[in-house]
Order: sequence, then C-alpha cells, then structure tokens
Amino acid sequence: MPTYGKVKVDTITYDLSGTATDVSVSNIATKASPTFTGTVTIPTPTAGDDSTKAASTAFVVASFATKASPTFTGTVTVPTASANDNTTKAASTAYVQTELGDYALKASPTFTGDVTLNAQGDLRFADSDSSNWVAFQAPATIGSNVTWTLPAADGSANQLLTTNGSGTLSWSTVAGGVSSDAQQNTVGGTNAGDSFTGTDANDNTLFGYDAGTAITSGDTNVCIGSEAGKSLTTANQSVAIGCKALKSCISNTKNIAIGQSSQENVTGTNNIAMGYNSAQNASNASYGRNIAIGVNAMQESTTAQYNTCVGDQAGRHLTTGTYNVFIGPNVGGGTYDSGNNTWYRTSGSGNVAIGSSQFNGAGMADCSGNWNTALGYNAGLKHTSATESTCVGSFAGYDVTTGSNNLLLGNDAGRTNSPSGNITAGDNRVCLGNDQITALYCADTSISSSDSRDKTDVTNFTHGLSWVNKLNPITYRWDKRTWYHEYNEDGSLKSTATPDGSKKRERQHIGFLAQDVLAVEQADGYASKKDDMLVVNLNEDDTAYGLKYERLVPVLVNAIKELSTKVETLETKVAALEAA
Repeated sequence: MPTYGKVKVDTITYDLSGTATDVSVSNIATKASPTFTGTVTIPTPTAGDDSTKAASTAFVVASFATKASPTFTGTVTVPTASANDNTTKAASTAYVQTELGDYALKASPTFTGDVTLNAQGDLRFADSDSSNWVAFQAPATIGSNVTWTLPAADGSANQLLTTNGSGTLSWSTVAGGVSSDAQQNTVGGTNAGDSFTGTDANDNTLFGYDAGTAITSGDTNVCIGSEAGKSLTTANQSVAIGCKALKSCISNTKNIAIGQSSQENVTGTNNIAMGYNSAQNASNASYGRNIAIGVNAMQESTTAQYNTCVGDQAGRHLTTGTYNVFIGPNVGGGTYDSGNNTWYRTSGSGNVAIGSSQFNGAGMADCSGNWNTALGYNAGLKHTSATESTCVGSFAGYDVTTGSNNLLLGNDAGRTNSPSGNITAGDNRVCLGNDQITALYCADTSISSSDSRDKTDVTNFTHGLSWVNKLNPITYRWDKRTWYHEYNEDGSLKSTATPDGSKKRERQHIGFLAQDVLAVEQADGYASKKDDMLVVNLNEDDTAYGLKYERLVPVLVNAIKELSTKVETLETKVAALEAA
C-alpha cells in the first residue's frame, strides 16, 4: 500500500456519486452552530419523536399548531410581556395578574370609571343563598342619557328620595298636608280650582281631577272627587262628593250631592241627593228642594219639588210630582212595560208610600193621583189615578188603580181573599183585614149616620112579618172558598179549588144564608142590582154575598107591629067574650 504524506488542501472537489471534485472549504458548515445556504434536506423523524434529532418541516407541520386558529395541548409557556404592553403578544399568567390589579375581580369587585350594561342588562342583587334576586333595568327606549347623582349622606327617618329635575337626588321630608290661600281656599288635584278670579272665590275646598275647575267667584263650595263640581262657576254653598257629582251644575246654589254622578246634571237649587246616580238627570231649573237618598233615587226627575225619596230606586221616575214621601226600595219608582219598552212614570202629589217590593215598582209605582197613603210591602202598588186612598198592610189595596177615598187596613185588605173582594176602581170603600179574620173587637158599637136632613126620597117600608116568616135561621161553620185558593208570589190569584172540608173552622155561628134572604128581597121587587139590595150585599168583584144584619131591625120592627096589632085585636075579642 503506498504511503502518503501530509498535504494542505485548500479545496476539495467531489460529486455525490463518490467522484472527487473541487470543494472550497469556505462553503462547508462547521459543527458548532452551523449556518446553511440553499435547501437542506434531512430525514423526517417518527411522529412524537422527542429526541435531539433535527426535525424536518413535515415533522413540524404534523406535530405543532398552525398560525390559523391554533389548538394547544398540555402547558403552553410564553414570555412575560413588559408592563402595560398593548401589543398582540400572548400574555403570560404573571402579566395578567399584574396588569388586572387595576380591574375588577370576581370577589368584592371595585370599579373606577364608567360601567355599562348593554341591551337592558339587569343589575341584580341576590339573597343570602343566591336563590332569588332583585334587579334594576333600563327602559326599552331612552330619549337621552340620564345620570342620577345620589346624596352624599343618608337621610332621616321617613324622608323620600327626590330629584331636582336635573338628575341630582336628595332626601326630602314628606309635607305635612296641603295649605290654604289668602282667601281660605284649599285645593288639591290637577286643574282643581284653577279658574279663581283674583280674590273673588272664598272658602272653597276642592280635591280631585278637575274638581271645581270652573269656579270663578263661587264661595263655600266643597268638591271632592274626579270632576266633582266641574262646571260650577258662581254657585255657592254646594257640596259635591264623588266622581262627577254636580258635574254639570253651573250657578245653582245650595245643592248637596254625595255619590258617583249624584245630581250630575242638576240645574235646580236647594236639593240633597245621596247615592249612585241619585237625581242624576234632574236637569230642569224648576227641580228644587228635593231629598233623594239611594241608588238611582229620583234619577229621572224633571220639575219635581219638595219630595223626599229614600231607598234604592225610590222615586226614580217621579217626574213632576210635589210634596211626595216615598220610603223603601222601588217605592214610587215607576213601572216598566217591556211589551212597548215604556216607563210609566209617577207624577202625583201629596202621596206617602212607605214599604218595599221585589217586583216592578212598589207603592204607587206610576201614580198620577194625589193625596194617597200606602204603608206596607206592595201596599197600593197599582195606584194610577187613585186619589185620597189609604192602604195599610202588606198587599193592602194592591189592585186598586183608579178607586178613590178607600180605607183598606190589614194584610190583603181589599183583595180577592178579603171580605170586600178585589177592589180596583171602587170608591169610598172600607175593608178591615182579609178572610182569615175570625173576630172583631171594639169597646162600643158602630154608629151609623141617620140624620133626616141628609136623606131624601124617604118612603115607608111596610114589609115585616111576611119577610120574617120566610127567613130560616141556621147554625154553621166557615169553610171559605178563598182558603183553598193558591196565590202567586206577588199576591195575585193563581188557581181556585172547591172546598172539601179540610180547612173548616171549629167555631159555630148562627145566622142566615144570604141567597135565601136575597130571594125574599127579590120576591118583593128589590135586589135587582147592587144599589137596590137592602139586607144582602154583593162584594166588589161579585164573588161573594154578605148580609147587613143590622138592616133586619126595621123588618123586625114591622113584624112586631103587625103582631102587636093582632094581639090587640085578640085581646079586644077576648074581653068582649068575657063580658058577654
């Protein structure tokens, strides 16, 4: 083998096939921190290789995150940026802890500067276990920015937080009440008392929206309620309490209205109304000096004067009457005819009705007659043009319409189940009680008028013994037909029945049968009609006969006279025989 000596070579030349070529030493990388030029190709290590082998680009791309939306695993370590660095560098945890010392953390945060909760976000305050909370929230639309500045210190007990209108809040003490002006007017409410003319209006008390808003020079008025006394201008001494009470009254004085719409349209003076809609439409200037107490009491009155109506609907349709007293629900309230959609109104004067009814009206519901008195449940209910009648007792005179100067005392007096029968148009009748009465007590006998100066067409009555001989005295017990009748709730007859003895009374009586006595009268030309009956009587509705027993006295007197004459004749004959 040949032996070579040391040769200093400046350049080596070789090719990749092993053939030597000229290579400059200056183009060769050293082992320590080599620097390459051109493209360096190395083998790609196995994925996940954690050795010191050089990594190819393929290994790097496969094993590490790309710049676009990178995803990291494990712990990522980055350098800690300088304080207040405002670049896009990644921030280490140390940087965050240091820099966020100036910002709020979760526990007991402290803010400086402005804090904004967008899109109506809530500012919530949770309870002790955070199960529930209360919150503040901005309105959906805000015209301009508003800032409220809180007071610097807490207020006193019972103070309110108020604003000066510019966003500055402060603690204010609740006012102790309203005050009066120099003319002693006391006002509270939107538009209330806003038309006073200088110092002309005095001593008015006005509370409520538009209460007394038109008063210019009126004095000593009280208006309490929305639109109470709204149109009053120069009226004095008026009281309006309730929404729309005396709303349209202008200058009429001394009216008192208590209740919603009470005397809302009144134009008269010196009236008192209490209750919802009481005297609401009494718009005629002649309406005056009335008292209406109750819901709808005297609601539709027009020129009525000096009336007193107390009760629900009392005198509701009393239109032009005067000096009436109606006390009780529906009394004098008018009658409604649903068939022709018409109210029959009350216009009479000087009537007194005290009672109640659950039906269409009560005492004198649509009466145009005068000076009647009805006391009791439904007493005198159907009075229309009846005058000067007195009905006392439940349903007393219930069906009387045009009859006048009647006196009907007791339950159902003057009705079908009373001795008089049903009185409707009859005049000058007296009926005491109903068919249930069994005894009439009095400390003295009745007195019948008999002054000769008050009688005419006087004729001697000659019948006596002939009538007596025809009469047939009997004893009997009452078993009246009316006791078997059935009645409707309003007292009207529902059905009839034939007596069967089940309602027979135990008490025994003596007397006559009216039909027998009637036959005696008719045999001698009497009793062809009611006005020609002497002893017999046919009641008002022709349903029952009766007897006026005291009228048998003249018959008995004639009979005694006839017997006396016969006795005297016999005595004369006996004396003659004895003397012979």
